[in-house]
Amino acid sequence: MDTCFQTEEVINIDIGTESNEVLVRNIPDDKLFAIEFIGINGFTTKGIDIYIALDVDTLIYPITVSGSVPFNDPTYSWRIFGSQQVRIYVQPGQKINIHAYRKDINFAARTLVALSGVLFDVEEPVSPSTVAIE
Repeated sequence: MDTCFQTEEVINIDIGTESNEVLVRNIPDDKLFAIEFIGINGFTTKGIDIYIALDVDTLIYPITVSGSVPFNDPTYSWRIFGSQQVRIYVQPGQKINIHAYRKDINFAARTLVALSGVLFDVEEPVSPSTVAIE
């Protein structure tokens, strides 16, 4: 049975740290997850870009952040955001890591990454992961 599914992860990058990553933990191990959309909300300091990538079983997929606006917070004065339609198939049992990176380590950064798509029941493993960015 097909089931719509969404999960979110927060990645914090502390002052003095260049990058961080999190493992997406709540995807059922016995389902194929077809990721269809990725949404990003990041909080940083003006002029500091955050780079996001998904790592699915050693295949890396960079994600584009398309917008930015001022944000009224003393720690995070700038909000970056974007969404991207993708087609990434995560086989049962495969892990998804989300990586966040920025060049300037003098400021903290926080990013929320949302993955949405469809969970599929599978009886046998299917062909290797493929991706089509649309």
